[in-house]
Amino acid sequence: MIQKLNPILEEATRKNRGVGAFTATTFEILRAIIEVAEKRGEPVIIKHSATYEDEVPLKYMGPVIIELAKKAKVDICPMLDHCKDTDYIKTGLKMGFTAVMYDGADLPFEENVKMGKEVVSLAKSANANIEASFGFVGGHKSEASTITDVEQLMKFIREVDIDALAPSVGNTHSTTAKQQLNFNLLKEISEKTNLPLVLHGAGTLPKEDIRRAIECGVRKINYFSNAGIKEVQDYLANSEVFTFSKMTKIVVDAIKKDIEEAMAVFSMK
Repeated sequence: MIQKLNPILEEATRKNRGVGAFTATTFEILRAIIEVAEKRGEPVIIKHSATYEDEVPLKYMGPVIIELAKKAKVDICPMLDHCKDTDYIKTGLKMGFTAVMYDGADLPFEENVKMGKEVVSLAKSANANIEASFGFVGGHKSEASTITDVEQLMKFIREVDIDALAPSVGNTHSTTAKQQLNFNLLKEISEKTNLPLVLHGAGTLPKEDIRRAIECGVRKINYFSNAGIKEVQDYLANSEVFTFSKMTKIVVDAIKKDIEEAMAVFSMK
């Protein structure tokens, strides 16, 4: 069933655990996320990222995410991720997305505040929750990250009424760069803001770092799964007869295994 972001994060806070936020760039990945969440009986956040709009347009994937979330046996928060355009956000909210991640971390401070307020207004009018980033988490296009300035951050959250915060603390979206999380900074931000924190780029982090981040106040863990690539490559190299349906099953099985292992880490069990 569809749920907003806040109740899911509030439950995670009470249980001192994290919640997986998985990017669904294909139907196969979407199916895998929901099947694992239902098997484990745990809530999950399913993201449609504006970063992949050229590959997976919102107009096609968005309604599928919403419809399957409605039918799911567990709470699912459908979330717009890395949004920079208000028209895009309006479209997603109209579809039924219940949370928006506004990404203005690369803007000058005043512009970030101005647009942040606009996005908050849009989200509240649609009864949706809002996550914002402060401090730039690079890596999508090999950009360098910019560590969160706590003093500037506190000015930002006094101006912009957000529900969750994604700081930059040594994490990156890059799948190859080594991540070195600043846990002291993460804990300081958690204590000063009293907001549920979001860890971007967790797909390449060791499980020990993820669990330590949860102990420092992280509640939402953004995880992009690339599982299944090697299995598909092996299938293509060694099969005389190729079918897309067989390839799909290979991807679903691999993604399910990867997501289940990730959710086990996030649950802190």
